[in-house]
Amino acid sequence: MYLNYLLGKRILKRLFLIFFLTGIILSLNNKKVYAFTFRGECSKKLNAIKNYDKSIEGVVVVSTSNTSGSGFVIGQKKNKTYILTNLHVIEGKQKVAIKWSNGFEDTGYVIADAGGESNLTDLAIIEIDGISGKLLKLNKKPPKVGSEVIAIGSPEGFDFTLTKGAVSQLRDQEKIIQFDAALNFCNSGGPLIDNSGCVVGINTLKYTNAEGLSFAISSEVIQRFIDKKKYLFGQKNNPSKYEISYKIKNPKLSKDSDTEPPKNKFKNKRTESIFKPPGIDWYLASQICLDKPSPYKCEPGTLVKSQWNWFRFLERSYLEESIDVIPIEFVTTNSNFHSMSDFEVEAEIKESAIYYTFDCPTNNFHLSRTRGVYREYWDSFTKYSDTYYLANQVCKNYSF
Repeated sequence: MYLNYLLGKRILKRLFLIFFLTGIILSLNNKKVYAFTFRGECSKKLNAIKNYDKSIEGVVVVSTSNTSGSGFVIGQKKNKTYILTNLHVIEGKQKVAIKWSNGFEDTGYVIADAGGESNLTDLAIIEIDGISGKLLKLNKKPPKVGSEVIAIGSPEGFDFTLTKGAVSQLRDQEKIIQFDAALNFCNSGGPLIDNSGCVVGINTLKYTNAEGLSFAISSEVIQRFIDKKKYLFGQKNNPSKYEISYKIKNPKLSKDSDTEPPKNKFKNKRTESIFKPPGIDWYLASQICLDKPSPYKCEPGTLVKSQWNWFRFLERSYLEESIDVIPIEFVTTNSNFHSMSDFEVEAEIKESAIYYTFDCPTNNFHLSRTRGVYREYWDSFTKYSDTYYLANQVCKNYSF
């Protein structure tokens, strides 16, 4: 009886091993490797030293001609490696330089982004040739408030730096992680890693006027983005198919088009008169007279060929409300707009749009081409500068 029992156990063990090994072989033959975890993979606790050693091969420096940030490996398939970073790190560039912790470098191409309309969509995927680095696993579960995390990135050009802290709060229904590990310029796009060595977020922004206010997009948001884009993994010609989200398309008609864009129904024959942007609640910030040898500011309403700068207040996000700052949209119009179609005017205004955020009590501001996307650093406006006069108007006209 007992011998039969032992024999049955051995048979079950062998069957289990056969099924388990068959599954591994099938998955290897399929050659699909993604950043998703199996149950229990993110449960073993590690100290910061082992955590760093486990993760560093999957972290990279991402550089363009005028920006730098961080990124990490999220997928490997068909002799390609896929890296996640922030959209604001690449700033509209498609070709980027990738540097690994072992000193090797690669050329990468952006193949997808999440749009960049808000902090939650400040994501982009880069593809490089060959299998490189180490795949970092995502922890599907949000971290607990008070749990330890490490951030890896390249602050101020000090590549592959570790900073350590704790989760301070989960915001926006656990989609944004607030933590107190130090972030600096070029940390953006790097992984936020829990004490099991799994990625819980991507380091995205910090508030510079206070200590320990750093923020990351959660792994839940990251996974949702990858789920939408992973069909690209392993495909050919990805870079040539990619269109940058915030790049304004040329409004002019293609050669084979037989329709015209809608014309402005109301033409103003006095082309030197002021041109206000479409929509409501615009404030005139300044007027630049363009018919002089060198453009200079003139009194608003002066009837000469001009450029006009406008701003309007935007609804504050949860983050902007919590740190008590004022967001605005800033656009430019000019005398030529009177002879353009509505379609062309709208495209020109969108292309000129800049998003400022002002912290009035501290004289600090942030500007970006993408609404709601913040880098780690803010600037101070100097007295009598253009930004100084704009800030005066914004702070004076805004009511909290």
